[in-house]
Amino acid sequence: MINLAESDRGPTRHEVVRALGGTLRGHPDPGGRKVLRMLAQDANVKVAVAAIAGLAAADDPGDAEFLRKLVTDAAADRRRSAAWALGEIHDTGSIGVLTDVLGIHDDRLVGDAAWALGEIAVAAPQKVDAPKLFERFVFLANRGGWAAAIDGSAALARTLWAVPLAQRTALRAALVKLAFHKSRLVRINVALALSSLTGDDEAAKTLAQLLHDDPSPHVRSAAADGLARLAAGTAKPAITAALEAAAKSEPDADVRASAQAALVKAPPAVSRSEWRNLYVVDVGADDARVRQEPFFVHGEDGVVWASYTDARGELTSEHVPPAVSAPNVWSASREPEY
Repeated sequence: MINLAESDRGPTRHEVVRALGGTLRGHPDPGGRKVLRMLAQDANVKVAVAAIAGLAAADDPGDAEFLRKLVTDAAADRRRSAAWALGEIHDTGSIGVLTDVLGIHDDRLVGDAAWALGEIAVAAPQKVDAPKLFERFVFLANRGGWAAAIDGSAALARTLWAVPLAQRTALRAALVKLAFHKSRLVRINVALALSSLTGDDEAAKTLAQLLHDDPSPHVRSAAADGLARLAAGTAKPAITAALEAAAKSEPDADVRASAQAALVKAPPAVSRSEWRNLYVVDVGADDARVRQEPFFVHGEDGVVWASYTDARGELTSEHVPPAVSAPNVWSASREPEY
């Protein structure tokens, strides 16, 4: 495979490189990683992006310094792929590099950097300055572009669940404000964030309002799940009343089912333990791959991940919940109906 990746000059060479990276996921090989680092600088952007994805799959900390340099010095497609890859290998040493790019005007890169920072913070919460990251995530959720706002709120929600309760409660006011964000996808992530404030009355009130009033059925379902998590282990009559009302009179069948399930128990924790290469295609086009377009993935863990397809027309992740497949993937244009 190494020989083929180095010698092939055909239009599917990037697929060979992707396959090489995939073998390194379970079979470490320094020689293969060396080739991928070389190919990450190839003139063909598809090959370069595939090589960076291969380094993420290999998950070796020895590649972190190389990836950091790509984030600071490479062209746009390589920068965002490298930023994403640093998150996938959970490199705590890249927090400064990733934070530095959050202020630039490139929603693709900023979104990937925010998501990567969330991955790192969740993997090593004791090694990060959580309050400082929370401040950046809240700013992105409020002021960022499409992907930056969604991924900032996702990183915030995931990190809140990874830190002690005392650090979470300091974010109550910011979360209550974000619960009424214009983006439905941000509101879904914020519902998960609010549910980390175990037993908090203000969080419960906000989630109950979302369950009753939000125009999005997915936000209402997320609010129902959030109320169940919030009440876990405590007796909260107001939460029970809100869920019973939704279970009885909610017009959407899926939301009713979420409320009914929430009355019984909180949704189980879902680990992001699988990997995916999602090919995004337009079946009506001559060149079916959809490149550099915004999509979002709503996982079984309640988190919405927003990103743009890469130069190959793919969305790639080393850390997704089980059961992520085509039905979980939506074009950004579908958000108003989600």
